Amino acid sequence: MSKKYILFFVAFLVWLCAVLALGRVFGGNSFDLSAERLYTLDAVSIENAKSINKPINFKLYISENLSSYSREIYNYAAYITAILGQYQKQNPLIKFEIIRVKPYSAEAKIAEETGILNIPFEDEYVYFGLQVFNSEQSTIIPAIIPERRPYFENDINRILVNFINPQKEIVGFLSPETQIFSLEKREKSWTLIDQMAQHYKLLDIPLTSNYIPTNVKVMVLYNPRKLPPRFLYVLDQYVMGGGKLLIFVDPYSEIDHFYKGYPPHSDTNISHLLRRWGIEYDHTKVIGSYSKSLKIADGIQYPLWFFVSGNGMEKLHFRTAGSLEIIPQENVNYEVMLQTPADGGEIKSESLRYSSKKMAIEHYNTKDKTYNLIVKASGEFFSSYTEGYYDNTEQQESIPPFIYVSSPKAAVVVVADSDFVSDDSWALYSDKNNMIYGTAPYADNAEYVLSLIDNLINENQKVCHPKYFDTSNIAAEIVKPLIMQNAQLKTQLENAINTEKNNIRKFKTFISLSDKGKSLKYREQLASSEEKLQKYNSDLERLNNLNIHQTKHTLNIIVILNLFVIPLFLNMIIWIYLFSRRKRQQKETK
Repeated sequence: MSKKYILFFVAFLVWLCAVLALGRVFGGNSFDLSAERLYTLDAVSIENAKSINKPINFKLYISENLSSYSREIYNYAAYITAILGQYQKQNPLIKFEIIRVKPYSAEAKIAEETGILNIPFEDEYVYFGLQVFNSEQSTIIPAIIPERRPYFENDINRILVNFINPQKEIVGFLSPETQIFSLEKREKSWTLIDQMAQHYKLLDIPLTSNYIPTNVKVMVLYNPRKLPPRFLYVLDQYVMGGGKLLIFVDPYSEIDHFYKGYPPHSDTNISHLLRRWGIEYDHTKVIGSYSKSLKIADGIQYPLWFFVSGNGMEKLHFRTAGSLEIIPQENVNYEVMLQTPADGGEIKSESLRYSSKKMAIEHYNTKDKTYNLIVKASGEFFSSYTEGYYDNTEQQESIPPFIYVSSPKAAVVVVADSDFVSDDSWALYSDKNNMIYGTAPYADNAEYVLSLIDNLINENQKVCHPKYFDTSNIAAEIVKPLIMQNAQLKTQLENAINTEKNNIRKFKTFISLSDKGKSLKYREQLASSEEKLQKYNSDLERLNNLNIHQTKHTLNIIVILNLFVIPLFLNMIIWIYLFSRRKRQQKETK
C-alpha cells in the first residue's frame, strides 16, 4: 500500500475521532467525557470513601429481568454499578458485589430477607436494591429509583458517614403548632423528618424545658407562634451558649391551614429575639415571583408558589413565604443565603387568609425587587435579657448560669417559609415501604435542609451537590451567551404578560360589578390590556423562535464543517504535503 493512501487513511481516522470526541463531550452520553463529570465521584465522595477504616461491603441486588420491566431502570443500573465501582477503587476496604437475582430463586429469598423490595411484574418479581454493611451495622436501600439519580452520591455519602461515625449528632426539634412527630395526626408526609432521623439523633424538645442540653448541636424550631416567655429565655440562652438555631417562620402556613382546618394567624412572639440578633421578620406580607412561579389549574401562574436556585441546588420551592431584613449588629456576620428573583412582589398576609388563589393573584402586587428568604447570622450575639430568668428562685442551682454575650460559635439561620419542609413543596411521591430512598423529588428542598444542618454542625464539612444530567449539544453551548443576553428581555416580556393578565382579570371583575357608565371605561381599559397582551405574546414568540433558529443555524454549520469542510481541509493539507515532498525529491534528483 502506498504512503499516499496510508496518509489518507490516517487523516480519515483523525477526522472520525474528532467527530466522536465532540459528540462525547457535548452530547450528554454515558462516557465520562461530560463537562459535569457525572460518572466521576465528587471530591467529597472520594474523601468519604478514603475515610473508611474498617471493611465495608456494597451488595447490589439486580434482577435478570430488569430490562423487560423498565428500560429506564435497567440503564440506571449501569450508572449505579459504575458509581459504586468508583467507590471501590478509592479504598481496598470497600468491597462491591453484584447479586444477579432470578425470580423465585435462593438469591431472591435472600434479597427479601435482607430487606430488598420485591416489585410485582407480570407473574414474577423484580429486585433492584442495595445493602451497605460491615460487621457491626447495616443500611438498606430497599429499591433504587431513577428519580433520585441527582442525589445518589449524597445518599451513599451519608450512609458512609454513619458508618465512619456511628454516634449520630443530636439535633433538637420543636414543632409547637404542627404535630409532626405524632403518627396519629400525620396525615401529610414528612419524608424530610424521616431522613433527618436516619442521619441524626432527633431529640423532641418540649415547651416545658428549662434549658436545651449543650450536646444538642443544632436546634430546629418549626413554625413557632406564641411561645411561653420561659421558653423564649431558653432559646436565648441556648444561642448565648454557642448553640446553632435553625428557625422556620411563616406568614401564612399552608400546613397549619391543613391541620387546623382554618387559616392561621401569622404573628409570632419570637420576632423580638430575632430583632435583637439583627434579623427583622415581616409576618404581615407574603412574597412571590411571577418569573419562577408554578402553574396551577388552567395553566395559571401562581406567584406565591415559586422556585429559586442557589447554593449548588437547581430548584428550591417556596410556598407563601415571608421576607427577612438585616439590621446589622456589632460583631455579628450576616449572610443572605437565598433571595427571590428580581421581579419579586407581595400581598398582605391577612388578605390572603380568606382568599382563593385567583383572588390572591388579583391582590398580588409586583414590586420588581428582591426579598430575602433565608438569612444566616453568626458571631457574638447579645442576650435579650439583662438577668437570668431563674435568678433568686429554687431552680437557680439546676439551671445553667445566665450568659449575656454569646461565644463566636453561635449561629442563627432563619427560613421565611415553614411549608419549605413539607413533602408538598418538594416530593412528587413517597413509597411507604421505602420512605427515604423511594421518594421522588421535584425540588431540592430536603437536600438543602440536610446540607444546611450539616454545615451548622461542622462549618468545614463539604457538601456533594446534586448532579443534574445536561443533554445540551455543542450548538446550544456555542449560542448560550447569546441566549443568555436574550434571557433578560424574555423575563421582562413574561413579567409584562403577567401584569396584563392580572389587569384583564381585574377589569373583567370590575365590569361585572359596575353600572353601565363605569363599565364602558373598564371595557376600554380591558381592550387596551388585551391589545398589549397580544403584542407581548407575539414578541415573546418571536424571541423564542429566534433562539431556536440560532441554535439550529449553528448546528447546521457544525454539521457542514464536520461532513465537508474539515475533511476537505485535511485532504488539502495532505495534498500540499505530498506536492511539496515530490518537488523536493525532484530537486534532489536533479
